[in-house]
Amino acid sequence: MLPRRELNAGKSYVNENEWIAREVVELERKIVKYKTYDLTTGKLCGATQECSKPNFIYWADREATNEEVKNLQHDEADALYKTDEPIQETESDLALEQIQMVAHNEMINRY
Repeated sequence: MLPRRELNAGKSYVNENEWIAREVVELERKIVKYKTYDLTTGKLCGATQECSKPNFIYWADREATNEEVKNLQHDEADALYKTDEPIQETESDLALEQIQMVAHNEMINRY
């Protein structure tokens, strides 16, 4: 578990059992928004997600090393989420996103 004071926006954190790194993109009072990367390949694993700050701190074993951060494919993530077109979400997109967030948070709460 990560010490509470060590959580910062712009930093990446690792869960050693899952071989996953999460880059904190936004840190609010109680919520952490992050991008998830596979540590073995450096590839992005889906869309930006969020969870409670205590859950994130419990999930993280440590801050990612400089070498691990260099291997994360940030360019791929930026290309996926950067667009000049306005994003149009349908009701089914929003419903699917809510289902994914609930499932993800339940998975985090198991740890």
